[in-house]
Amino acid sequence: MKHTPGPWTVTDKGVRDSGGYICFIPETTHYEGQDERYVKEVAERHANARLIAAAPELLETLQTIAAFAVGNGDVCEIIARRARAAIAKAEGAQ
Repeated sequence: MKHTPGPWTVTDKGVRDSGGYICFIPETTHYEGQDERYVKEVAERHANARLIAAAPELLETLQTIAAFAVGNGDVCEIIARRARAAIAKAEGAQ
């Protein structure tokens, strides 16, 4: 199955495309006396959302890199192999 096409955008509740939510990111609970933990978790939540929202563009970029790198030297072959592994993971390979 193919992923939902981009672009994806970050909202206060998660990541969505023009048709609806791609994923929800649970809100962080703020407990009294745990301000430092709360600030860290909120920042991490936003960072995760940005990474998820960038996924379609990241996948497209890796596909371009993998296609370009083939046959362009040893370093490029290593890059192509790593790009193909990441693409396979993104596309659901085990």
